[in-house]
Amino acid sequence: MILGGNEVLAVGRTWPGATVPTGVTATADAVRTALATHDVVHLATHGRHDADNPLSDAVAARVMPRFHEHLRRTDDPEAALAAALVGEPEPAPLVCFGSLEGLER
Repeated sequence: MILGGNEVLAVGRTWPGATVPTGVTATADAVRTALATHDVVHLATHGRHDADNPLSDAVAARVMPRFHEHLRRTDDPEAALAAALVGEPEPAPLVCFGSLEGLER
């Protein structure tokens, strides 16, 4: 099951006019362009370093759309992440980097 693709599609639906590259269109050039032309860029980059623990892919797929919904309303990534995690029963090893200066809704 590939959750990253589903996650990025769900996140993309929360932002009007979002560019949502997936699969073969999710290239380094596409990421560079997105970083240069969009206020918010979500990279659904999932990996496994322990075969018994895939680093909460399902958790990210559930939490990230909620995070972006909160982010659109608050402009506060820390508060948005905290709100998105309310009621989440599994650990969520997620990080958020960035600046929201000039974020358009």
